[in-house]
Amino acid sequence: MKRKISSVAAVVLLLLLAIAGWHCKKTNDTMKGYELVINSIDPDSGRAGSMVSISGRGFSEVFNENIVKFNDKPAEVLQASDTSLLVKAPEEDSTGPVSVAVNGQYQKGPVFTYIQDPLPVITKLNPTSILSAGNRNLTIEGKNFGNNQGLVKVYVGGQLANILVFSDISINVTTPAFSAGTVSVYVQVDTKASNTVQLQFY
Repeated sequence: MKRKISSVAAVVLLLLLAIAGWHCKKTNDTMKGYELVINSIDPDSGRAGSMVSISGRGFSEVFNENIVKFNDKPAEVLQASDTSLLVKAPEEDSTGPVSVAVNGQYQKGPVFTYIQDPLPVITKLNPTSILSAGNRNLTIEGKNFGNNQGLVKVYVGGQLANILVFSDISINVTTPAFSAGTVSVYVQVDTKASNTVQLQFY
């Protein structure tokens, strides 16, 4: 009888050990499933404000629990699931790795490369000399003037000129009045200024 009880106890013990082992394995597998990992970012280059998708696992579905940075500059999280994040590239553009921190875990991922807007360039003025009376048509030829006229200013001798016609490669303005002499002309697109070109008033 005692031998039978011992056999039953041994079987029960083996079953308990097997269940415990299975439970530990399941727990470990679950923990591995929530380990923070960054697999990829798409795209891996762009301008400030670009939408970037981060793929991986271990992210939080609660937006503010995902701390995303681009080269240590905080990014805004727009969408979140446990395997992907949609974020906006920070305005303080600085090429570097994308990192994510979630609930005490931290992971550094691929590098996001910022694309800089090219500087505006003046290649030619037409005409190169103009009457000093003012309100004369001047065409500025070049490149990288952009597609948003609201961001563009043309300075003639330090004064704003009135823009009549605008494109990425050509701007037509009316000139302010000046005394006879030479003045500088340049184009400013947002915060970027072009080279200066001399215009003769007579």
